[in-house]
Amino acid sequence: MVPGGSFLHSGPIRIDKTIRLEGAGSAETTFVSTSLTNDQIEIVKGGDYSTVANLGLYTQGNLAPTGGAGITVSASFVHVSNVRIWNQYNGIVFNGPQNLDVDDCDIRCLGNDLWQVGGVNLAIRDTKLYGSGGPSTGLHLTNGTGIWLTDVEIYGNARGFVIDPGQHEGVGQVFAKGVAVDTSHEQDGIVIGGSGAVFDIDFADSWVAGSEKGYGINLNNSQTNGFIWSGGFIRENHLSGVFVQAGKNIQILGTQISANGHNNATGHDTYGVVVAPGASHFMIADCLLGELVPTRKGGARCGKALASILRPVTATSSR
Repeated sequence: MVPGGSFLHSGPIRIDKTIRLEGAGSAETTFVSTSLTNDQIEIVKGGDYSTVANLGLYTQGNLAPTGGAGITVSASFVHVSNVRIWNQYNGIVFNGPQNLDVDDCDIRCLGNDLWQVGGVNLAIRDTKLYGSGGPSTGLHLTNGTGIWLTDVEIYGNARGFVIDPGQHEGVGQVFAKGVAVDTSHEQDGIVIGGSGAVFDIDFADSWVAGSEKGYGINLNNSQTNGFIWSGGFIRENHLSGVFVQAGKNIQILGTQISANGHNNATGHDTYGVVVAPGASHFMIADCLLGELVPTRKGGARCGKALASILRPVTATSSR
């Protein structure tokens, strides 16, 4: 065990065999990097079944890091628990090949809080992915399958939750429950983009709200086959709650979709759900669609009719 205290290093700390790197607590033991570009901890081939737990990772000084990550994982069956990663460029980067388990972490970085660029079986539980200035993305999935998210908070990033596989990549079998994406400053709360395959994305009892310049959910990947959002809330986003531009087998079920167009003085693009001709085989069922805003007595009122909430549009229209 590493005792409490702050430990300066220029990194990276390289783990190439099975070890348990454990501190006295995420606020008690802190590794402070003096490099603005290096990784702090690299778990590489040979480091299978390793654990990093109960410590903090931080970049020294007032200068913003321009590269590197708190932890990069290129091994299998790795566990990261109760780790605080602040003021890094990237938080955790998962390269594969398989089985990364992240729980009870607090990650606040400038680039990507948690970024999967390869591998299968990523589980994230009881974790905060918060913005720290810059072009931050809370959760970024570029390539990988078998992703389980439970009680994950994504807050205050430029972009909240992004899935954007390239042409020869894919992201699929994402199962999310109790995920909250809130207050995305520059773009949409949840973006399904890129040019590669996206399949079997399932959100249950989750929340996307407070996008300050974009949509709550923006689906614009033409290779998407299977997106389900059931229960939960989609509300108070600057533009429409959901914009389905492309993909097929899209379902929004049993969801409160309300108060979108938040702080949008133009009135444009402020529907609950917009479906463009690029989408096919979609279902919106058992949802509460309408304005839901406080009254002076603290109650609420439900406003716009379904016809003005759900409206098919041309791909070039702004409404």
